[in-house]
Amino acid sequence: VEKGCQYFTLQSLGECALAVPGEHNVRNSCAAIALAVELLKTEGKNPEDFYSNIKEGLLAFAGGKRRSEIVGRGKNRAGNEILFLDDYGHHPTAIKTTLAGYREFYKGHKIIVDFMSHTYTRTAALLEEFASSFESADVVILNKIYGSARENAEAASVTGKILADHASKYHSNVIYAEEFDEAAEKGLELLEQPLDAKYPDGYLFVTMGAGDNWKVGKKIIDLLCRS
Repeated sequence: VEKGCQYFTLQSLGECALAVPGEHNVRNSCAAIALAVELLKTEGKNPEDFYSNIKEGLLAFAGGKRRSEIVGRGKNRAGNEILFLDDYGHHPTAIKTTLAGYREFYKGHKIIVDFMSHTYTRTAALLEEFASSFESADVVILNKIYGSARENAEAASVTGKILADHASKYHSNVIYAEEFDEAAEKGLELLEQPLDAKYPDGYLFVTMGAGDNWKVGKKIIDLLCRS
């Protein structure tokens, strides 16, 4: 693993590269390559003639929908690279393990995560677990809770602000941005800050949750394109 890529070697193709994290994705890639080779054989084609195409397609793979999905790339005004990911992780265990995986895979990146908790009942029941699940991120932005039609927001015992207050007990850099426009503005401001030498590869901005806060990442990408 180096600079946001996994490198692995197949006896037939040689070195291959994959730009999404997870050893399971390497295994999945090997299975996909094997299938492609067999399909080419059934069509009477020589797989070796397509090895470069296979490797290019593999490197272009951006992940499954909302599963560590690469949704954009950009640069800030200082020229620092910014990689945008979106992930469906909405349970404390998934949040914690996914962010820990990013910390290992994207070692040279400063990680900013925007999280929107899903349902008041789950957030209330697992408040401390949620609050303590962001340790692998450098900065945490928390949005309002994404409620369901079955829940009464006014009668709920927890809010996004309460979650942010609890998260601040476990993490030194937590920001509460209730609405997406506010979160995008704050995110863009953070992405324009100078980087320490320990982040040679730039920024990783992650939107995470079962709600629709993927819109925060999209808003930031749009703002970067305008600037």
